[in-house]
Amino acid sequence: MKKAIRGRCFIISNKMFFATERDEKGIQRNKLSTRHGTEKDVEDLRTLFLQLHFEVDVKQDLTRDVGSL
Repeated sequence: MKKAIRGRCFIISNKMFFATERDEKGIQRNKLSTRHGTEKDVEDLRTLFLQLHFEVDVKQDLTRDVGSL
């Protein structure tokens, strides 16, 4: 017998981050940083919420310009 779905879990995993900063001469430069380990975090969270009978939806590297999810 299958358990009923309890709800929905929405995981947003951002590995890449974009920012700008000014250098010593005041010139604006793009700075890119990466968050390592997100794959393992997503895997663990996904497993946990599936065991708790949630429907899991994962989105990767979203930006603020994303329309409807």
